[in-house]
Amino acid sequence: MAVFSIKSSFSGTEPITLTEAKDYLRVDFSDDDSYITDLITMAREMVEKETNTTLVQNTFIEYFNTFPSGDITLQFAGNVVPTTGLAITYTNTAGGTTTLTLTTDFLYTKGQGLIKISAVDGWPSDVEDQANSVKITYVLNPEAGIDSATYLPKPLKQAMYLLMGHYYDNRSAVTFGNPKELPLGYKRIINNYKNTIWS
Repeated sequence: MAVFSIKSSFSGTEPITLTEAKDYLRVDFSDDDSYITDLITMAREMVEKETNTTLVQNTFIEYFNTFPSGDITLQFAGNVVPTTGLAITYTNTAGGTTTLTLTTDFLYTKGQGLIKISAVDGWPSDVEDQANSVKITYVLNPEAGIDSATYLPKPLKQAMYLLMGHYYDNRSAVTFGNPKELPLGYKRIINNYKNTIWS
């Protein structure tokens, strides 16, 4: 598993529009448009993080201190963008940067959504002994292609709505009531769509 990972950018449009979000939240004024727009992005990012699945085209970066003894399973699921969608570099013992080549140095395959990277003839051994020596950058589209609006399963869209509703109605860190999550609420949806294993 990566030492740490970041999501550097996303492109395209959000899977839920501002109009759809306002309809769900029953908001008929424009004062909160900026806040609701932020909630859409926040909800998508939380659903992506909790399901390990990209819902829009995203660029991810994962860092490792060294290459593992076997295969590498990436943390997010989706379709790798062809030709430029996957790059591996590492800091070598001479202090320079080495770039590995797809098909010559490594291959990738998809299992249950997640992506596995395998070395063709073993991973390099001349990796500098320092933190984050190995960097894997990959660009993913949603499972059915670039248009996330046609891919996003309705339960995941509902999970985003539930998050937006919660944060729109609760704008502080504490509550004075005794709320309980619905049995078929957010966690139930997320658990049904989480990509956690490669097979």
